[in-house]
Formats: sequence, C-alpha cells, structure tokens
Amino acid sequence: MTTTAALGMAPACAAGAGGGARASASDGLGTGSAAVILPLGESITYGVSWAGYDLPVPEQSTPGGYRGFLYHDLTQDGVSFSYTGSTEANPPLARDPADFRQEGHPGYRIDQLLGGLAHWKALDALQPSVILLHVGTNDISQGYDPAASYPGGYDGANPAERAEFVSHLVSRLEWLLGDLNGLYPGVRIVLCPIVPMGLTSPDPTVHAYGQAIRSTVVPWATGPGLRVDLADVEAAFLAQPTYHDLIGPDGVHPTPIGYRTMAAVIAPAVVQVLSRWPLVTGT
Repeated sequence: MTTTAALGMAPACAAGAGGGARASASDGLGTGSAAVILPLGESITYGVSWAGYDLPVPEQSTPGGYRGFLYHDLTQDGVSFSYTGSTEANPPLARDPADFRQEGHPGYRIDQLLGGLAHWKALDALQPSVILLHVGTNDISQGYDPAASYPGGYDGANPAERAEFVSHLVSRLEWLLGDLNGLYPGVRIVLCPIVPMGLTSPDPTVHAYGQAIRSTVVPWATGPGLRVDLADVEAAFLAQPTYHDLIGPDGVHPTPIGYRTMAAVIAPAVVQVLSRWPLVTGT
C-alpha cells in the first residue's frame, strides 16, 4: 500500500522548463481529501534516460524520472497527494521509495499494459483518483500493429502506412482508456502525447499519434463520459529551440532536463483535472 508523501519535504529542484505559469490549487481542490496518483506507462514513466543497447554508453536512468520533479511542482501548487502503484523501483535519491510508487514497465506496449492491469491492481490496495498515462512509445519503436500487415515491415515515412498504423494505435489506446475506467470507475486520466523520438528530426509517427490524441482521442472520451484531459508533453518538447537537449543519446528517452520539462507540463494538467472533477470522499 502507498504511503502518503511527506509534502513538507519536497526535493530541492527547480520548477521545470517549458511549463510557463501554472494554475494554483489554493482554492480548495478536494479540501480535506488527498489525490492518489498512479503514474502508468513504460520506461519513460519508470525514468530511463537512455537504453544502452547499440550505444557506446551504458543504460542509465534519472532517479525518480518525472515523478521526482512532479512531486516538487504539485507540492508547490498546494496539491495534497500520494503516489500509488505496485512497484517502488527507481525513486529519487535519498527518498523513501514507498513515497514514489509507480507503474512504469520498460519495454511495454499498450497491449501489455492492458494485460497487466488487473494483476497490478491486485498488488496495490489504493484506488487512484488520477492516472498519469504516457504510452505508445514501444508500439511505435517496435512497429507493432497486430491489425495490419506491412510488406517489408512498417514504414513510418509512408503516409498511407502511417495513417493506418496510427489509426490502429489510437484504437488500442481508446481500449486502454475504457479498461482503466472500468477498473477504476470515474478516475481522472491525464493523457500525454508522447515524448518526441529521433536524434535528428522528430519521428513522423510520434507526431501523427500526438495529433490523433488531441483531435480524436480526447473528444472521443467525452462520449462514454471518461474524465480525460491532456498534458501535451510532445508540444512542450518541440517548443524548445534545442529540444534534442531533452532527449538522451538513444533518441527515445528524456534526459534529466527532459523529465523536468515533463513534470512542468503534467503538474498543471493534474491541477486542471482536479478542478474540473473535484475530489470527494472515496473518489
């Protein structure tokens, strides 16, 4: 079970770049209630900064990933909260791992997250009121699309293949959102268009996926009444003149500055979802 974070002991780190002025939680976001936040996703939720395969440098992680920086930012915003999840892996340095629980599973695709949800839920007694979702990186990097066959493998530079691939990817994401709401009825979901990929230029599939999340997935979520809102991580990265400084040498995972940037975008989104759907006892 998650231990509530000691909010008076925030890490000594600056607020992230790229977030701008943030909304405040001072007007009673769930007064008397604490948000329970579940970080859910793959290695970027875990906090990997670069994977060592095919690189002349060993794999490295940023302790706490975006979660450490987000802890600081939400505390500054006056949000009372705890993290939850089935693993205490990769906490910030010199912090209690139980305060930084998470559900970041390196290498996982959307279908693998779907397969693990019920198991992880059984391992963790707390029900999240907010889920932070960053997923799709591995679907794209692996060219994974069980609903189609691409001669010679998926080619993201081919507009027709890219459109089909992203359409199927979005369908799996919508399925995941529905399952999350089924497991945790009424949960608030902060959905991230994912971190850009590519060492020299942004991967076109990642960008198309982000556009589809904005234009298709979020509007779709209003139909079944899901509580979904955006934390536009991709846009925040691409807004930086030298966004490659935010990406590690594998072209996929954020550097520590990148994780700080993620937190600066996610924090106001958490404040926003708690403002749109205020906490009451048991939610």
